[in-house]
Amino acid sequence: MDARSRLTLVAVSASQSGHDLWQRAQVAPNGRWGEWAPVATVPTGPLEQPTLYRRRNGGLGLFLVDGSTGGLHQRIQLQPDGDWGFRRDWEAPSGAALSGGSP
Repeated sequence: MDARSRLTLVAVSASQSGHDLWQRAQVAPNGRWGEWAPVATVPTGPLEQPTLYRRRNGGLGLFLVDGSTGGLHQRIQLQPDGDWGFRRDWEAPSGAALSGGSP
């Protein structure tokens, strides 16, 4: 849920330049859904386990696992309902990888 109590979805699609991240949110709480909007392109992949969370300031954050390296990608909104402007990428620890699946 975003800062205005709207549900938000994220999706990943493959493209020629990497993997595109998309967002779709309700127009109003319990209302209809808006259009898909681009978040960012990550030039690696495949991307797995998109995890969306709400930050203390009300903006959204997104974590994704890079399925080819086991690294972690993070994107955040700079302010609630704002642009997705921050990017951080971590390599997997030596000899380990973040992975999907059930525990």
